[in-house]
Amino acid sequence: MPKEIKQYQCEFCGRLYHTVADAEECENSHNTVVSIKEALYSRNSRFNDTPEALIVVMSNGAEVQYDRHEFRL
Repeated sequence: MPKEIKQYQCEFCGRLYHTVADAEECENSHNTVVSIKEALYSRNSRFNDTPEALIVVMSNGAEVQYDRHEFRL
């Protein structure tokens, strides 16, 4: 008969843990985006409909720039 194994997963990184406390500790260790400070647009009108980059404020107060990269689905 197969054995049931119960695990808990961090909502941010997907890591698996044996206890809720460990999974919650992992979740609390991740910095999250609190707000968008600035959206940077290209001067090229072909690409001006979406931002080239975003500067965001993280939960620890750090400001981080995320750049747009082309990708295919």
